[in-house]
Amino acid sequence: MRDSHEKGTGAASVLLLPNSMATSVIPIQSTALYSALMRIRPAQACDVLKRILGVRRRFVKTRAGHNFYVDPVSILGYELMRTGVHEPELTRIFWSVLRPGDVCVDLGGNEGYFSVLAAAAVSPSGVVHCIEPQSRLQSILQSNFEANHCDNIRIHRVAISDDETPVRLFLR
Repeated sequence: MRDSHEKGTGAASVLLLPNSMATSVIPIQSTALYSALMRIRPAQACDVLKRILGVRRRFVKTRAGHNFYVDPVSILGYELMRTGVHEPELTRIFWSVLRPGDVCVDLGGNEGYFSVLAAAAVSPSGVVHCIEPQSRLQSILQSNFEANHCDNIRIHRVAISDDETPVRLFLR
């Protein structure tokens, strides 16, 4: 459902979304650039181009009013910038299932999108356990939780397995 339109501003075209879909206006050139960069492989080549072009993480507000410090050239960041919501069906499930006082476990918390949703849904007396083993994401999680005043999220830097044998986590 695309109820958007383009408007010429002289310097750049701007994609205007209805108020129900977005809280900010993003230049079309930016979304086109971000979309193109997302298709570049290997990912390390994209990282070099992002540095050259000055593409950096930025705060984006969701339709629900939450703030996330995202990479605009990631699936999460791109979707939040374009539509204000990530994985809409799962987002609806979170809002419909979780209640104040519940305990939620977010396995593979990534950048904390679903942990933040859960924290809002289970507040004030509930708690969210965000399980994310990647060390590079710990500061991003902390930034996103602080930006949304989520005092009821506990970050656990561990991996979950059905085997107690220590393993190495390899990431690109």
